[in-house]
Amino acid sequence: PHWMEKTGASKKSDESVENITNGLTKLSTSDNQITFFSSEESHLLATLPTKNNNLAQLSAEQKCSAFLSLTDILFTYAYDHRTTDGDPTVESSWSVMILSPSLAWLESYNPPY
Repeated sequence: PHWMEKTGASKKSDESVENITNGLTKLSTSDNQITFFSSEESHLLATLPTKNNNLAQLSAEQKCSAFLSLTDILFTYAYDHRTTDGDPTVESSWSVMILSPSLAWLESYNPPY
């Protein structure tokens, strides 16, 4: 059949695929490669303390405000997702920002709502 015949173009593409796969086999993720950081710097980065932002430290009012802000962002995202049939456009981020009160005018949901 004609699709099984090797033409000049297909031979070249086969050769380039072989070159690429041979090049990929040379890649390595071993630790013997030169790293950007020295061992002392790597140790310093590994021992940095972590900072925990516990929600337990928030008051009930702050938790409610954060939940409502996230909810309005989620609803505006869902609206954009629905109107664009799940295919974001260049205006999607603008739409979410304009339609979400938390993002558009920094609405803070404090009682009374």
